[in-house]
Amino acid sequence: MQENGLVKVFNNAVARILDFLLIHEGWDYSKSQIAEYSGVAYKTVYDVWPVLEKYGLVKHTRNVGRSKMYKINSQNKIVKTMKKMQALIMLQSLEAREKKAVKIMAK
Repeated sequence: MQENGLVKVFNNAVARILDFLLIHEGWDYSKSQIAEYSGVAYKTVYDVWPVLEKYGLVKHTRNVGRSKMYKINSQNKIVKTMKKMQALIMLQSLEAREKKAVKIMAK
């Protein structure tokens, strides 16, 4: 699993979930899909979900059969700040890779 954004700094399940939802913010997913696509254990997603809801970081969008679908709450101030932080972390990571590639090519 490739580590992007928040996971590079906050290497935990919540960071993996939030990174996934931030990157795919236009779509909604069930908790089981979020677990699968973010690389977080299903039980862990269910364990941390109350915190994500408590702070309004995720929102319920619709029901598909018996599954509840969720997405990142893009209107939440915390989410807006995390999105900026994620972008900065990813940019810094790209810049570091670019510098490394230039050094390798210069040899």
